[in-house]
Amino acid sequence: MWRNWKSHVYRIFIEPAEGDARYIVLEEYKTMINQQEWNDFIKACSSDEFLVKSATAKERAKARKYFHTTSRKGYAGLENEIV
Repeated sequence: MWRNWKSHVYRIFIEPAEGDARYIVLEEYKTMINQQEWNDFIKACSSDEFLVKSATAKERAKARKYFHTTSRKGYAGLENEIV
């Protein structure tokens, strides 16, 4: 859940601002995160290391041929089911 929330906040607020996001916690998130955590989050998402990892992950996602749609059994379980 935490990972999904961070991803959502990044996509909605930080990525469109190209790393120039405000260092003020938005009202709707003040109950979930304090000012210091928010500042640390923005700094982490604006770092060169993070931006390189993010760009690499986006390229890999675009290049995927098969999206995981086999539930919990994975490709090995699906192969056993088919065979």
